[in-house]
Amino acid sequence: SLASATMVINAISGDRLRAPGSRIVTQQELLSAVNNEVWHKGSGVDGGPGVTLTELEKLLRQSLTVNDLRATTAAAPLASDADAAAAASQFRRDMEACEQGRQLIIANYYSETVIGSGDYGHFSPVAAYDEKQDRMLVMDVWRFEYEPYWVPVEKLVAGMMSTSNVADEPRGYLKIQLDG
Repeated sequence: SLASATMVINAISGDRLRAPGSRIVTQQELLSAVNNEVWHKGSGVDGGPGVTLTELEKLLRQSLTVNDLRATTAAAPLASDADAAAAASQFRRDMEACEQGRQLIIANYYSETVIGSGDYGHFSPVAAYDEKQDRMLVMDVWRFEYEPYWVPVEKLVAGMMSTSNVADEPRGYLKIQLDG
């Protein structure tokens, strides 16, 4: 969650980062600036138990505020009993807004379903949609093991239609609508 939020903050900061003397925000700086116990505990030294989708939405709003950035956040939870085809269609539409530069998306999915390993939930930004092959480009933040990868939409949506074992809450995705 912290790495994904840091990526989003730096992406939104775009032009600021090109100014003389500017630099990107680091994970540790963001964690300290937001100074929220849920995030400190969730992203502990050993990785912590993580945070839920709704917790990350609140933490991301705080992250935007402390960095004086304007954007609106919205969680899009995907219950496990939802209509998968309808969820995939909505996700594709939301990705179209990303392609037009109006919003960013962070997916929260069950790792095993999407990557093929890992019994845990995972957050990573989704950068692009390939309509012809019906797949999404996940900018995986766990760079120790994964490079960015393309994944079929249905597979990513299936991973997002799972329940967090942290708080028995649906996973899904966050939409970060850029102001202006």
